[in-house]
Amino acid sequence: MNWIQHPLTLTGPLVSLQPLEPKHFDELIEASQHEIIWTFMPVNGCDQPKLRAALQEAISLREKEEQYPFVIIENATGKIIGSTRFLQITPEHKKLEIGWTWYLPGYWSKGYNEACKLLLLRYCFETLQTQRVQIVAAAKNVRSRKAITRIGAHFEGELRNYTFRNGEPRNTAMYSIIDTEWPAVKSNLQQLINERSPITYHLLTTEEAKAALAAIKRIGNISFGQHFNKLTPENAADMSTRLQQDGTWQDLLAKSKCFVAMKGNTMAGMAHFVPSGNAWDVFKPEWAYLRMVGVDPAYQGQGIARKLTQMCIDHARQTNEKTLTLHTSEFMDAARHIYESIGFTILKEIPERLGKKYWLYALEL
Repeated sequence: MNWIQHPLTLTGPLVSLQPLEPKHFDELIEASQHEIIWTFMPVNGCDQPKLRAALQEAISLREKEEQYPFVIIENATGKIIGSTRFLQITPEHKKLEIGWTWYLPGYWSKGYNEACKLLLLRYCFETLQTQRVQIVAAAKNVRSRKAITRIGAHFEGELRNYTFRNGEPRNTAMYSIIDTEWPAVKSNLQQLINERSPITYHLLTTEEAKAALAAIKRIGNISFGQHFNKLTPENAADMSTRLQQDGTWQDLLAKSKCFVAMKGNTMAGMAHFVPSGNAWDVFKPEWAYLRMVGVDPAYQGQGIARKLTQMCIDHARQTNEKTLTLHTSEFMDAARHIYESIGFTILKEIPERLGKKYWLYALEL
């Protein structure tokens, strides 16, 4: 395909869109046996032969450069949770349509549609440089129409008797987004994703961690910055300076595994696991250790720090570490409570830092 380069995979924090292939058919068909999915769709996917034929036709239309179908994959589980596609592909007029979109009912109203639309629309407007993206829905499909309106698409009217379904004509509601509207739509989508998406957890690859430096630095500054009022002005300034230096985080990332919590496209928390063989400060070379566990105050109280700490513990066990250590202070009461409830115990008190007491904790694995 000249305009849309095949194979095209679009990946975000919550979902990935992969080109539809015959290998996906069985999982798609098995997962989609919910009548409610197909109420307003062109075919009844509960009729398995018809759905298989429709999926095969979509691949044939991709080969003719008329459509580009995707499967929607939940990143956290690797499961196929739906499908979507580009249709009405018209490169000479820089326009196309997004349609044939469906999700398993368990994923409705949880930010997955917004995450999917952000990937598709960003590709359209920022890579293809489209001037118009069209989205349509059956006029009676109130749920889909609300979803389209919510992302910021402009309602253009209804086309009467535009399709024929189950022996009766149906009106089609037309919506569009044009290039000048994209910045506002993009901002709106990002906000919706953050509001509606579940918190997901990931181990970043080395390249992902490098790319996420700004977000990691932000979490460090706002999570530890909330303790500045417990320090003297001089010590608070010293801590702030270190947190704001890129080198602080680059050095840590160079030797650690970074586990993150994501709320949509926003990093909500992080924890850094440093394997044994990296002696530093009070940490012996035979110990693995945990550093810079931080949570955005906007997402505190949801168990994020505990979950990230447990992920580091699990990783330590999987990599045959014997002892996992960390240090924390008297002004981090919530963190100390989490560590102690998980099973960390105090090895010893270590010299004061920032004018406060610090303790070295250990968990035997």
